Amino acid sequence: RDGEDECIFCMIGTFQESTGSSACRACPARRTTSILGAFLSEHCVCEEGTYEPDPLDPSNPDKCVDCPEGMSCEEGSRLANLLSRSGPRPLVDPGFMTLEENQFEVYQCLKPAQCPGGDPASCAPLRDSAAVACGIC
Repeated sequence: RDGEDECIFCMIGTFQESTGSSACRACPARRTTSILGAFLSEHCVCEEGTYEPDPLDPSNPDKCVDCPEGMSCEEGSRLANLLSRSGPRPLVDPGFMTLEENQFEVYQCLKPAQCPGGDPASCAPLRDSAAVACGIC
């Protein structure tokens, strides 16, 4: 309009790091953005159902890994967030559990009420999170 440039926000799944550019770049495979107008490649996060491994593979820093069966990974899930128990991270589905020493080996519980889901190695109160399927009182 009369020589003025109009900014257009990049759509979800795209970003633009160069000010004044009219083209948005797509996030790498299996990554998306959760905001309109992303302006950094770092805004590209793993899609729902996948998570970012830790440490990152230098030969494939944009890699996203499938969430194991019995677990859920919301958009932006990162393995690094699992250690701090904050931010988007892989979580165990209700009726399943994992052991602390192998948080991605998922067990289905015979009694779903014993396994509420959530962070790995979580069991219902008075259940042993060191026992497979939270089976020991």
